[in-house]
Amino acid sequence: MPRDTNQSPSLLVSLKLSLNFWTIAGILLWLIICVKNRLLVFNLDILKIFAASALFYAALGLVLWLPVLIGSKLLKKVRLFGQNQHALELGSHWVLAFLISFLYSMHLHYFPSIRVLSATGMLLSFLLVIVGIITAFCFIKIHQTLRYLSIFRACFRTLISCTLIMVLVFSGFVVADVLLRSNQKRVPPELNTALPTGAKVLLFGFDAGTWDAINPLVKAGKMPNFARLMEGAVTSRLKTNIPTSSSILWTTIATGKLQNKHGVNEFVSIVVPLLNQNVITFPRFLGAYQVADYLSRHGVFDIIPLSSTARHTKAIWNILTDYQKRVGIVGWWGSFPPEPVNGVVISDHASMEKTERGKAKGLYSQSEAVKDVAKSSIYPPELSVELDTIAAQTQSLSLEELNYFIAADSAKLTYVNTLTGWDRTKIECMLKVSYLTDKYFRLCTEHLLDKESFDLLTAYFFETDAIAHAFWFFRDGASQYFPWITPEDLAKYRDVVDNAYINADRILGSIMEHVPKDTHIIILSDHGMQVEKIHGSYNITHSLAPDGILLMRGPYFNPNAKFTEPPHLQDITPTILALLGIPIGADMDGRVLKEVFNGEFLEKYPMRTIPSHDRGKIFRARATLSGEDQILRDKLRALGYIQ
Repeated sequence: MPRDTNQSPSLLVSLKLSLNFWTIAGILLWLIICVKNRLLVFNLDILKIFAASALFYAALGLVLWLPVLIGSKLLKKVRLFGQNQHALELGSHWVLAFLISFLYSMHLHYFPSIRVLSATGMLLSFLLVIVGIITAFCFIKIHQTLRYLSIFRACFRTLISCTLIMVLVFSGFVVADVLLRSNQKRVPPELNTALPTGAKVLLFGFDAGTWDAINPLVKAGKMPNFARLMEGAVTSRLKTNIPTSSSILWTTIATGKLQNKHGVNEFVSIVVPLLNQNVITFPRFLGAYQVADYLSRHGVFDIIPLSSTARHTKAIWNILTDYQKRVGIVGWWGSFPPEPVNGVVISDHASMEKTERGKAKGLYSQSEAVKDVAKSSIYPPELSVELDTIAAQTQSLSLEELNYFIAADSAKLTYVNTLTGWDRTKIECMLKVSYLTDKYFRLCTEHLLDKESFDLLTAYFFETDAIAHAFWFFRDGASQYFPWITPEDLAKYRDVVDNAYINADRILGSIMEHVPKDTHIIILSDHGMQVEKIHGSYNITHSLAPDGILLMRGPYFNPNAKFTEPPHLQDITPTILALLGIPIGADMDGRVLKEVFNGEFLEKYPMRTIPSHDRGKIFRARATLSGEDQILRDKLRALGYIQ
């Protein structure tokens, strides 16, 4: 790079400056993408991303060259900005880089219903400028050194300078990652086995459950099963995290880690073609995320709903499998494709499958059944045939079931049962699909409980969230904020949300009839639901992070426990691990809720810690396509989560 002079640089030098700057910016982003996505092993993916990043931002530099040149010439005439054309152009490029980041952060701030501003968003913007200045300084120094070596022609100096800087930084991350993983492997043998606590855990998840709806119904005697469990139980509000995206939050619950560690950042994954690790999380500055989003909306990149293979770390069912514990996972967010575990996974896709396996009615041999469901949403796959009778019971509503929610006759029932898919314009559609989904998972849970014993069985239910999104507008105390509601609709729908909670109580009571005595029961939600005023208008949402629910009851729990600090979502997995006698991962963001345990348990089974449970298998995010992806996209659109 030529030295600064008071002379205006030629057009060629100006163009070279622009290309150099934005090529460096592209390589910086390549480094960030690699670290963010744990691409720390040299392979074709890394080379492809490197080429795409560098070329794209070099093209951006080509586009920005002329306006920056003209702008800097105008600024040069203002004495306040000095007379050095070279410095003005370089400064203008850095200002543009900062503004791309800053304006996106402001967009997040003023549109929290679309995406809540990250607490570190602005800090990252400023850090980017600092990193850029340091990188530019290093680039100039290396470039000036290379110019004295005749073997390097001018056209290669920029490339060599950039490459040397980035390879050194990248190598540092690789070495740090290797050292971290080697440290994680050094675990004393006694920590590779679980303490014999003998505890059994049943974890209920009710999406968007809130005490604001439950407590009045419990007092009115309309939720007797909740009321019965609340006696002698530890109850609390459960602090949630921002953004309140269920895909992120339920993964946090299952891993004990926040999204920057578990890697799930959206309801959908951006799938980049031609990459082996084809799920890429893009940084939210310098325009990278906006570009990826634009390409997704125009079909260049694909988007698919969250899958288990997009996760970067082990979930509790993987950890329990490592410790030879028996697990059952029913309906959990992002559990498709089902992972091989020591137990059973009935993934979130299972209730949506439209295959005709039920026609077999037991006529298949086991080997034929496994072959037929090789891409099953259930593990082990042969269990799919066994559950066909349950699928047959959840195809339509009965009149009694419809009357759980709204007053209906046979004509209304016929209309509701003709509704298909997720269609928010037909409000009863949300009711039907969410109820039948939860019914399927309830029957599956009861079937598993009758069939065998589990150290941990999780059962997730979605109805309280879906119905709240569609019907909370009509609820007493909320309808006053929505003048568009007609008296007729208010009369028909005012009790639907409360009826959904009463049905959640019905689900709880039905499952509890199959639960062995002395099982530890944990009931929770990922967030609450409320009327929120955003930019002067009211809506039913949870973007401002209303608290969820937490109920814990069992032999090892102290019903008189008081929390020293509010429990959070990420505390659930560490607490369950402690209950089952398994060491806690030091890299987990959550803590063990020691307050809930009685003194005898804490004395007999002390808490233990290991550096990490992410030993052995290295999770590499990759999208897994399924026949239910379009159904899930329709569901997310109906709930307002994606466009």
